[in-house]
Amino acid sequence: MKKAKKYLVMLFSIIFIIINTSGCAKLIDDLEELGKALEAITSFETSETTIETTTTKESTKTTLETIKEDSGKETVFVPNIRGTAEPQESTSLATEVTTDTTTETTDQREGLLKAESFTREDIIANGPLYDRRDQFDPQFIEDALEYFPEIAGGNEFDPLVPEVLNRWDTRIPIRIGTFGEPTSDDFARLDLIIPAVETLTGLEIQYAEAGSVDYNFEFHIAPLDDFDDIFEGYYVENNWGFVVHWHDEYGYNYYARMAVSNDYPDREGMNHLIMEEFIQALGLPNDSYRYEDSLFQQNWTTTQELMPIDWLLLEFVYRPELTPNMSVYECVDILREVYLN
Repeated sequence: MKKAKKYLVMLFSIIFIIINTSGCAKLIDDLEELGKALEAITSFETSETTIETTTTKESTKTTLETIKEDSGKETVFVPNIRGTAEPQESTSLATEVTTDTTTETTDQREGLLKAESFTREDIIANGPLYDRRDQFDPQFIEDALEYFPEIAGGNEFDPLVPEVLNRWDTRIPIRIGTFGEPTSDDFARLDLIIPAVETLTGLEIQYAEAGSVDYNFEFHIAPLDDFDDIFEGYYVENNWGFVVHWHDEYGYNYYARMAVSNDYPDREGMNHLIMEEFIQALGLPNDSYRYEDSLFQQNWTTTQELMPIDWLLLEFVYRPELTPNMSVYECVDILREVYLN
């Protein structure tokens, strides 16, 4: 616009000069020449404007294509696929893929068996968890591995006892000799858990014949006042249930003695203690505050069934990959590799 004003001023100046210096004929010729000059000037302006516009359009086009391409790369989240669609379409594609993957992962987790599936009845019907480890939620196994050293290592009454694994030799049957005043209810509680114990451990558990001395596991039901005599100096006061077991230099248990009081706890309390002392004698000697409903809860409870995590701890103790006298922490490392990798 500034250039056009400059040319008009020049035009009127030229006309004024011509009028004052020439005749009419000469004026007409000069005006024709001036018209041609103006036409050339106008043509040049139009051409310059067109070039500038074209250049601007080309630059804009190039910039938009660059943004489009870069935007496409940023919004496509599927590896090794370069985005060629509009950004919005690419975003939709990425969202769709992500949603499908998330759904698939959720479905896989929901399809896994949870801890509560590993019950006494399930064990008898389907066997150890190891044979079905890929079907169970890995978190259940991780929780059991974390719990294992607390229950399997050392001795709750003697901090000097090393935190190593002790268990029975599966090649030698456990033969239970009965003492005191056991009733049918006492035997029924022991019989309730023995099948699952045998399934998980590979142990053979049987009762010694009446009057036989061929036993390696004493099962006493007696008044609490008799416990000092039964345990011959090993008893710790104020325990209505108690067990002591002996092991050889290789870490194998070879003898155990357990007793449950029949004059203090009620029937539910006795049921709980019979299960707890028997299972502890098999290689899980300690208590813990970690799980309220665990058989190994330090506080007094009357839990009537082992928690699934309790059963899994017992299975751990008798895995063939472990050996007696092995540190319980080394056991955890091996078990994690066996069950989760």
